[in-house]
Amino acid sequence: MFLALASDWHTLRLMITRRYYAGDVLNVGGYERRYAGIRPLLPRRGVVGYLSDRMDAREQYVLTQYALVPLVVSRSPEHAVVVGNFFDPRTGPTLAREHGLVVVRDFGEGLLLLRQATE
Repeated sequence: MFLALASDWHTLRLMITRRYYAGDVLNVGGYERRYAGIRPLLPRRGVVGYLSDRMDAREQYVLTQYALVPLVVSRSPEHAVVVGNFFDPRTGPTLAREHGLVVVRDFGEGLLLLRQATE
């Protein structure tokens, strides 16, 4: 697990450096502010899931992981608690249902707190 975090940290540093030198500064602070409301509702430690309408968007996933440290954000919705990060906010609830999840709270702008649906 530590190696995965170190790898993600290294990847984030590379992305920030490349963006900075390309003239496009990555807004890490914006991601920290984005997740400030959801953070108190997440476990203090452990693993939470991740669901997005663009699961291939590595940059947003890594920024999510960075903003929620020390939690480990698993790139899978197969967890009791899941962070939903949607580029198109309208797709969030539908995609969550397709994965057996329910919306616990909608923070706006495509950020959802999700959990496994209980029968």
